[in-house]
Amino acid sequence: MARILVDGSSTAYGLWGGESGGWADRLKISFLSVPDRRRYASIVNLAAPLRTVTEIAADFACNATAYSGSSRTKIALFMLGMCESRRLESELAVAPAEFRRAVTELGSMCVAQGFTPIFLGMPPIDESRTQDFGRERASYTNADRDSYDGFVREYCFANEFAYVDIAAELARLFPDPAPIMDEDGLHMNGLGHAAIHDIVHPLILLRMQADVLARSSERDRSSVPA
Repeated sequence: MARILVDGSSTAYGLWGGESGGWADRLKISFLSVPDRRRYASIVNLAAPLRTVTEIAADFACNATAYSGSSRTKIALFMLGMCESRRLESELAVAPAEFRRAVTELGSMCVAQGFTPIFLGMPPIDESRTQDFGRERASYTNADRDSYDGFVREYCFANEFAYVDIAAELARLFPDPAPIMDEDGLHMNGLGHAAIHDIVHPLILLRMQADVLARSSERDRSSVPA
């Protein structure tokens, strides 16, 4: 059985995902319903609205120990940067240098704890609706989102971690993003969450299959007489 940890802020949490929940909830349903136990995975969603990468990194070692169990396949899915890149008055919620430090620390801890990290880029936003946002009166822009997302992408490429450009994949499926966006312009609606699930689910299956093949190869080598 694989163990998958999901962490991030409101989109990873599943806000406005509808009756079937967000994309992580839909992954859980998909894996619970598989007839082949070798494709079964237990998913723990640790995401929460306005949860930042600084908090995620601070909690990861404890969460990895608490939730990994005896699983040999361990995957961590991170969707980072949306709440960190929001502007509160003139300042970003998490400064770029702090964001880079926390992402780097998170990747290193995944390796140390035996987790395969998969970083998911952020979906697009509708800036016409994301100014003076919520009780914080925050501002969300695609330029700030792209800047933070860009660092995550570069970090993944430099360290050979998986990165999924969610915005690009959604743009390919929905050239007009209106049908997949909630009315607030910041979050995905149920269709958007379903699309993210459909993007991420096959990648996890491939990772699980690769681990099964690797373990099979190890058993074959150990059974060969010296």
